[in-house]
Amino acid sequence: MRSGARDGVWCPERRADAARRDAWAGPCASTGTRRTRHLCALGLVVLSLFTATGGAAGAGGQAVADPVPLPQAKPVETAGKNDAAPQAASTCAAQLAEAGAVFRSLPVPDPGPLGCRIDDPVQLERIGDTRLSPAATLSCTTALKLVRFVRKPLREEVRATMNTEIATLHVAASYDCRGRNRQAGAKLSEHGYGRAIDVRGLTLADGVTWAVSPRDPKDTSPAARFQRRVRALACGPFTTVLGPGSDAYHDDHFHFDLAPRNAAYCR
Repeated sequence: MRSGARDGVWCPERRADAARRDAWAGPCASTGTRRTRHLCALGLVVLSLFTATGGAAGAGGQAVADPVPLPQAKPVETAGKNDAAPQAASTCAAQLAEAGAVFRSLPVPDPGPLGCRIDDPVQLERIGDTRLSPAATLSCTTALKLVRFVRKPLREEVRATMNTEIATLHVAASYDCRGRNRQAGAKLSEHGYGRAIDVRGLTLADGVTWAVSPRDPKDTSPAARFQRRVRALACGPFTTVLGPGSDAYHDDHFHFDLAPRNAAYCR
């Protein structure tokens, strides 16, 4: 095949390359000094490289430039386990804030061997001017139900019967991964879902303390009447209300929960 042919087709640009090589090769062959022959040979090498790497005009008569190497990509920065962006506040959390609650969102706890589960957990610390002692860990839905119960019917009852405000709500239990009444092998308690809170008493703004305790049904004292009113007010907002008289496990506190039921169970 003739010099300058590409795939059996004669290419003018390769014919020109061949002519340039012939022009260099002739003088090199006839040069007498060793140094000159070396220079000529170097020129032939440069010319070959120039032709092979696309120095000649490409298709359409435009020179093809060598690609510019791109800078090395920077390593991707990944967030650490504790640097993840916080999740957007749930609708329930927004309602809690609007209701005047002081709380913080919590990570979902480990289910443990009993398979406990708490949805949208929060730690509830205050309800308006009322402090929870200690702070209660609850599902957000349960916390919202408690906030609304304390702020309206319970506070109104305290104002009406005692002419004061609730300073502290004393919490006996909130989220706790255990069986009912802490009995081995018992069905999982509503505390294990964050749907229950146990209240053992109140401290009022005037310094008076009221505690849940067994009382005679015929007791007409202000403390006894108030205890009966709390039980009645909570039955409905909460689906389960247990307290003194229901069983020995609830003699010193009220148990309020949001267990799924067709009708409220209050004893």
